[in-house]
Amino acid sequence: MKKLVLSALLVIVMLFCACSDESYIKNKIDIHLLPYEMPKGQPEWVTLYYPAEDNSKVLAFSQRLSSEGSLYTSIMNALLFGTEEGYISPFPKGVSLRSIMLVQDILYIDLSWQFNKMNVDNFFACVSVLVSTFTSLNEVSFVNITVEGAQLTSPGLPEHPIMLLSKYTGTISQLIQEYNSIINGTLLQKTFYGTVYVADSTNTYILPETVSINLNDKNYASALLSVLITKSPAIFPDGFMVATLPKVNKGVLSLDLTCPNNWVYNKDWLGVDAIVCTLNSLYSNLKNIHLSINDPQGNKITQIDQPCTTSYNKIRSKVNVITPSSNETGLVNASMLVSNMPSLSSMADFLNEYILNITPELRDFNKIANNVVVSNDTAIIDLSQAYFNYFQTKNLSQQKEYAIVYSLIATACAFSGTTKALILQDGQRRTTLCGHIKLDQPLLTLPADFIESLV
Repeated sequence: MKKLVLSALLVIVMLFCACSDESYIKNKIDIHLLPYEMPKGQPEWVTLYYPAEDNSKVLAFSQRLSSEGSLYTSIMNALLFGTEEGYISPFPKGVSLRSIMLVQDILYIDLSWQFNKMNVDNFFACVSVLVSTFTSLNEVSFVNITVEGAQLTSPGLPEHPIMLLSKYTGTISQLIQEYNSIINGTLLQKTFYGTVYVADSTNTYILPETVSINLNDKNYASALLSVLITKSPAIFPDGFMVATLPKVNKGVLSLDLTCPNNWVYNKDWLGVDAIVCTLNSLYSNLKNIHLSINDPQGNKITQIDQPCTTSYNKIRSKVNVITPSSNETGLVNASMLVSNMPSLSSMADFLNEYILNITPELRDFNKIANNVVVSNDTAIIDLSQAYFNYFQTKNLSQQKEYAIVYSLIATACAFSGTTKALILQDGQRRTTLCGHIKLDQPLLTLPADFIESLV
């Protein structure tokens, strides 16, 4: 069935594409391929949440938002400022959105410093509003909130971070009750979600993994490290354990580990990198790490002192993208490891990695994606001349050009929160890539149901 859908789509493409032997910037092509056109300004129904009158829980409010611009930004603006149709924002004036991005199934929201100035009841009400609203979207499983780039913490309790939150986090009343139990010292156990960094299949890079953690009597750092060690046998073989509580002083992380008797240190060991990147969510100002590793008898095996910045270079994210199929005539879902997590600030670097991954012949040029700018609902992708020159030599068929162009558009739109993409060459409009698909105005991305049908 999936092959039938794709075949039918390609037939439509072939019927409505114009052929041309030229593809220069001022060349005229009469037929413009713009599939899946929808009425402009088509409103979209979303569910916003607001606190109940007694502030015990949140209630749903159906709202129509314009499809112009990023959906996540539009929702966030509605939550912060209210809407013309009756939704009144619980957020105090002054709170603003600094950034918002979806990586895998985690939505990262960074807010301005005013968010930390609310009273306890309003603070947890606004947290519940954010989590309930965004986790109602199918693609969002967790929400991670930061303030001015630092992990959100409970009011007045900097040692108690509020990490990945899911739709099952609890009501406003339950969050406040948990907070009061922490204040009173009666909280015996807490389960929270966090991120640890584990080795990839080649034991070369470290990848983020969302985990559930039982706090018990441990502090957050020790609890995270204990789960990290359990989840990472390739890095920490059986017998590794945390020997001392992690300490941070003036940006220096100090920690002692115990290793098994047969363990031998080598310079490619990923343990330091995994520890630094895992604890960075708690200590955002880490500069250096001082790590001592002893055997069970207390004999020192090694001592490591190094800058934390070197560890961040080992991070890769596994993201889902759309790529041309193996025969280059269709589209498929794929995953790839990237060092630049896709966000509005790093979209050009991410797309550059993506292009070089699916077209390794272009790696000699290093920089293919010059820039990516998001304007309302459109991602403007500026590519270098080398990209177009390469495909000019390929004499692409209609199907192959379709696969190249729409894999790029679908991927760019998915991570920029847009519905259209405009492809430029060194800042200038270009009519086409190889004569079949016109590029001199934005193209709509593929519909979600079609992307989901891909193998």
